[in-house]
Amino acid sequence: MAVTQITKALIGEEDLNIGTGTVSRATSTGGTTTITKLNISSLATAPTTLEVDSATPTVSANSVFKTANTVATTITNFVDGTSGQIIWVIIGDALTKIDFTSNTSLRGNGGSDWTPTTNDHMQCVYDGTSWYCNVSDNTTYNGILDED
Repeated sequence: MAVTQITKALIGEEDLNIGTGTVSRATSTGGTTTITKLNISSLATAPTTLEVDSATPTVSANSVFKTANTVATTITNFVDGTSGQIIWVIIGDALTKIDFTSNTSLRGNGGSDWTPTTNDHMQCVYDGTSWYCNVSDNTTYNGILDED
């Protein structure tokens, strides 16, 4: 399989923004190559609400998700992921807990369960068996830092 170097000359801005399909471009060696258009508007999407009150929400629909639980909910796994998938989960409620200690597929937070607050988030990557997660406490610091 030949590898084509992608350059600005090969892919014009219009190729990135016009939906789907293919386009032919001249190569530096005098030939042509066909490339598949990339719709960049689909790369940055709004968060999808995770299944409400589910311990095992599906993550096949997007890469950015937000919780909206209405009762205390402990997430033990994300389902329908694909190997290599990276997801961001924004905590949109005060009722979500992440289980990193039970026999789950979630790995992170030093092996301790995580009780985030609203607006915290985590990023996870799936290896086909487990989700490896980095958690982020987004609590605003309102104090004064000593810069001595």
